Amino acid sequence: MAVAFGEVAVVPHGSTETSLDPESGLPEMQVRFQTSETPSTSSAWIKDAFSEGERSLWRFPSKPGSVPEYMRRAFCVKTFSLMSLQLLVVFAEMISIDHYRLWHNVLTEMREGHFIDVGQEVLFYSSGFCTLISIMVMFCVKDRYPVNYWLIALTTLLSGSFWGMTRAVVQTTMHFQIVGILCCSMTGGAVASMLVKEVHGPKLLVATLAPGWLLGATLNVLISRVFVQETDRVVLGSTGLSMLLLCILSMDAGRYLILCKPDDFMKIVVAMNSTLMVVVSIPFFVLSFCFIHTGEVRGEDV
Repeated sequence: MAVAFGEVAVVPHGSTETSLDPESGLPEMQVRFQTSETPSTSSAWIKDAFSEGERSLWRFPSKPGSVPEYMRRAFCVKTFSLMSLQLLVVFAEMISIDHYRLWHNVLTEMREGHFIDVGQEVLFYSSGFCTLISIMVMFCVKDRYPVNYWLIALTTLLSGSFWGMTRAVVQTTMHFQIVGILCCSMTGGAVASMLVKEVHGPKLLVATLAPGWLLGATLNVLISRVFVQETDRVVLGSTGLSMLLLCILSMDAGRYLILCKPDDFMKIVVAMNSTLMVVVSIPFFVLSFCFIHTGEVRGEDV
């Protein structure tokens, strides 16, 4: 890289141009510094870049300690996209397990062995317990890459199997509708995050989650009434419970979506997986919720 050096000229003591020092009476030494009149290419490029009147300041935060706007949007898009992908995989796994009644095959093989008294409830809650353990481990390793992403994949598969066996205990399709509405909500949140600008605070959560939830709830009503012929009580229950889940997620991880700090990304994912437990098993949700927030309190105390 070329560097422009200046020219230094020293005026001798005997020169007539030098002035006398008032204290010593001796002529002063004068050092003259003159920059080169032909700046280098790099210095000219830097000068043009900083002197251009139309340069954009959008990459700089609006206030100290805040995140630039483009990073906020990218954070929200990444978070909602990952959660929508996770819910989509869970939904597909639920349909596969429920359609083929895979728990019957597992129970048949277990009863042919030494587990004669094993029932559907035992298999269902065992799957839920494994999902709970996976969520807790994912919270403990949330800052360790790439282990945290492997735990996301494992938790997704376990959640899909847990939700897919719901009809082994309760004969309803409400859980399918809830996951479908949540998937639409997260997908709408990713799209809204790219479009919404200059919206901060709690309004950001409403602006990103509300459109997707409204679309998902509308599609749920149409599909349930036209194709599935589901009762109004189940449709209304799935709509209300999906809103309840979004409210719980907003209260639990809403501050992370508002601040948009990259280090809080996994906290939102863990909170969403924990929130999914509330419909299928409230005790499992309470255990995971208390475990996650107890760890946060311990971290703050330290």
